[in-house]
Amino acid sequence: MMRQVLKREVDIFQIMPVVIVALFPIVGISLILFATSLTSFRCQRNNANKGSCELMTVSSPFQWKNTQTFTLNQIQEAAVSITSSSRSSSSYHNLLITTDTGDIRISMSGYTKGGVEIQANQINQFLKQTQQKSVTIEQPDDRLGIYFIGTVFTVVPVYGCLWRYYHERRKTKQGK
Repeated sequence: MMRQVLKREVDIFQIMPVVIVALFPIVGISLILFATSLTSFRCQRNNANKGSCELMTVSSPFQWKNTQTFTLNQIQEAAVSITSSSRSSSSYHNLLITTDTGDIRISMSGYTKGGVEIQANQINQFLKQTQQKSVTIEQPDDRLGIYFIGTVFTVVPVYGCLWRYYHERRKTKQGK
């Protein structure tokens, strides 16, 4: 009986590396597909008070797009919103665009508070100055870094498995 219990424990320890190696590519592929996005906010003015604004988010390497369109009259103002993390002492600066239907929060992770304030001021200036024809705000593009991390999570475990398989086979051939 004792021997069977020990054998089960050994089996678990033999399976765990396989499970861990299988999880890394899943995490890597998930990062590449779901953790990448780029948001832009663009406004065009046709006449003094007529125009439209477009909020577009492009996600994943497949360029999935989510677009929301607003009339210029719906946009009320832009401000900086600071979100504090409960797990760490860091805070995140977001661009908050107030419309008559609610608030739109755009993550500006690559900017400092001052950089986000400049972006908010550009939108507010555009809303006040009727002679200004357009304004464009874009979130910093950090997708390349996430693609790299996701690729490392995917490729390194697979390479490790192939390397181990090759060397195990080589040992087997040398033993014969």
